[in-house]
Amino acid sequence: MKDTPQLSPGDVVLIKIEEKKRIHWHSMGIILEIYHGRDNSIRTALMVRYHVKSTTERLWTSVQLQAAITDIHEGRRSMMDVARSFGIRQSNIQKRMKTNNTSPALM
Repeated sequence: MKDTPQLSPGDVVLIKIEEKKRIHWHSMGIILEIYHGRDNSIRTALMVRYHVKSTTERLWTSVQLQAAITDIHEGRRSMMDVARSFGIRQSNIQKRMKTNNTSPALM
């Protein structure tokens, strides 16, 4: 018998997707109930499934956003150049300049 991990309700698991390589598995689940077979091996589980969104966007801070806005206001750099170098979308910079909001929280 192959060694299997001991799973229990509340465990977070990565859900295998047969047709994709492991690096592309983005679905996770939280186990709610475990169902054993006659041989006492785990056969199925009831779980809540979550999808983890992957992104290529960089994270940015309020300090970086403020520096980007300052560079634009003082005419040192263009909006496109600032967005590219700080990794902040132009639309985010424009919204934050319009509302005078430099918090990195979602708008």
